[in-house]
Amino acid sequence: MIDPADVNDLQLEDVADYSADYAEKDFPSADGNNLQNPEESTEKVHYRRARIMALMRANKWFILVVAIVLAVLIGVISAVGGGSKKSSSSSSSGSSSSRSPVSQPPITVDPKTIDEKVLDALMVKLIGFYEDNSLEVDNLKDDSLGTTPQKQAYWWLASEDGWKNLSDRDLIQRYALASFYYATNSRANAQETSPGPWVDAYKWLSDEHTCDWKGIVCDPNKEVTAIKMSENNLSGSLPMELSLIAATITELDLTTNLIHMEHKMYDVFESFENLETLLMDDNYLQTYNSGLPWQFKRLVNIEKIRLSYNLLQGQMESTAKVFEHWGKLTHLEIESNYLTGTMPTEIASLSNLVYLYMRRNDMTFNLDFLKSDKLVNLFALWLDNNDITGTIPTEIGNLDTLVSVSITNSTSLGGPIPSEIGNLSELRRLWLYKNKLTGEIPTQIAKLGKLEVFEVHNNLLSGDMPDGICSNVNDADYVNKAVTSDCKTKIGCDCCTQCYD
Repeated sequence: MIDPADVNDLQLEDVADYSADYAEKDFPSADGNNLQNPEESTEKVHYRRARIMALMRANKWFILVVAIVLAVLIGVISAVGGGSKKSSSSSSSGSSSSRSPVSQPPITVDPKTIDEKVLDALMVKLIGFYEDNSLEVDNLKDDSLGTTPQKQAYWWLASEDGWKNLSDRDLIQRYALASFYYATNSRANAQETSPGPWVDAYKWLSDEHTCDWKGIVCDPNKEVTAIKMSENNLSGSLPMELSLIAATITELDLTTNLIHMEHKMYDVFESFENLETLLMDDNYLQTYNSGLPWQFKRLVNIEKIRLSYNLLQGQMESTAKVFEHWGKLTHLEIESNYLTGTMPTEIASLSNLVYLYMRRNDMTFNLDFLKSDKLVNLFALWLDNNDITGTIPTEIGNLDTLVSVSITNSTSLGGPIPSEIGNLSELRRLWLYKNKLTGEIPTQIAKLGKLEVFEVHNNLLSGDMPDGICSNVNDADYVNKAVTSDCKTKIGCDCCTQCYD
């Protein structure tokens, strides 16, 4: 259970209305982590590529003209400044401690330049690895499939003089990561037909040990434990060959890339039983009316999972009971997808859960799961922009670790604000606007001495704003502190930072 003394170590972030920046609802059918003060946050607001591409298509001629003008200006500036830059480049590069990203097209190797005996010997070795791990070998052997990432990795590895001197472990790592390199570097998929190369491929496919390649983290035994390649323009899809090294990997951070996954592509995750952190928000993870991929139930050690800004469709748990296998889960973020159906009942049993972010889906559920006596570590609860029915249960007052609650923009949530919320002594931020809440604002909420935000506008509330709420928020040392209500018509509030009709 969270120690109250440790609450300040957890981070808070503002809930903002980014509805204009999200994809249109019919996009799929057409085929943060932390909570922080915005001034402290280094997280970028994620924008749907579908939205951006739509704007570009609608204004393509204007964008073309602007691009030509910019190109001319850059050419003139380069011509004028080229001499001075050239003369100073040697000294500046020597004094700089930073490294510029190394972007280049994928390395190509012509198999005709390699001795056939070398190719045959390596093929035998690799097939043995496939058989030991019960993997299909067609992508490596079947010539009818053309130039696959597996064949490219095989040819590159065969071109290395020292591969015969490598241990099996090092040979497997080089081959598996080379397959990953070719499968996600300038590789087209159903969503990106002409992707560019990786932003940074520093030391990849070099003579250096794989543990020295950009984004690869290893343990003291030089076994891969993490792949951290966020915002690196990865495309294609994850290859099954990652299964060869999955047993030691505890973290995959592939945030904000162009990776597309669907159907059997998710089979690779069946081998990641030791994975603790999976960060793949802002990609093209797609399911068709099946919610979470059933293969995710093999992630039995998962603690933190971020899948926001993807193309997951359907009821969150339609067939596979994924959450039954996620008993260690602390961080669940599946915002801005196309999920439907109800809240999985297993959520109420996740006793380690700290963060629950499920905003901006198409789900319909009530808040009965908050009646559970097992959510003893819940710190942040964000459920905005779903169809939430019923009322806020009084049992929410038992969740005494809650610090941030956002339940807004629901079409059906009604009833009173429970006075038991006044028992949440650690609560700092409470957003309940744009619902159908009724009655008066409980005076017990004035007991929340740490309150920084209290927004309840666009409801059916009446009466006066309790004085203690305003004074607590006013005393808060928080730049975005706020108290809002319908104080133009329904609520008496002289101290609200903003009034609504």
